[in-house]
Amino acid sequence: MPETAYEFYVRADCGGSESSWAGPFDFTTPCEVVTPVYDVDFSTFLPDCWEEAGDGDASTGPSNLGGGAWSQSGTLARVNLFSSGKSEWLLTPEFDLSGGPWQMVLEISGSDFSGGGFSGMGSDDSVEVLVSTDQGSSWSVIYTFNASSPIPSSAIDVSVDLSSNTSASNLFGIRASEGTSN
Repeated sequence: MPETAYEFYVRADCGGSESSWAGPFDFTTPCEVVTPVYDVDFSTFLPDCWEEAGDGDASTGPSNLGGGAWSQSGTLARVNLFSSGKSEWLLTPEFDLSGGPWQMVLEISGSDFSGGGFSGMGSDDSVEVLVSTDQGSSWSVIYTFNASSPIPSSAIDVSVDLSSNTSASNLFGIRASEGTSN
């Protein structure tokens, strides 16, 4: 079964003479490829089959898997962009989009760290939605939020057109980057 932990034992059988059992040895089967429609919230952080990474850029992809500064905020995921140099990834399970066309709908909003409104993103801060069709070897930006295309302070839904993504193997990443300016 997908996404299931198993244990197994082994022993030698030499034609009637058997060794002692060795084990248990553990493994977990990979997540199932998702075929839309798919709906997820972050009331449990991280949702099943999602990953977080604490480094990497759009050209090299995520690194430092398991690290990162994303956190839970109610049913949403959040990250603070308030200094410089941060590059934080949220990574989805694999999607089969061959039966499309599909779209991704993201619920987004921004707020200042101290609360009470949102003064906007820094001049070199961004949040990007990326896709990989080669198991994460390369990534393409498909949507960007930055100072020119800001995130509002009240939650809205943003639709990202995926009609050109017809591959049976799609990974998505949401990357928040602070740039070099504080």
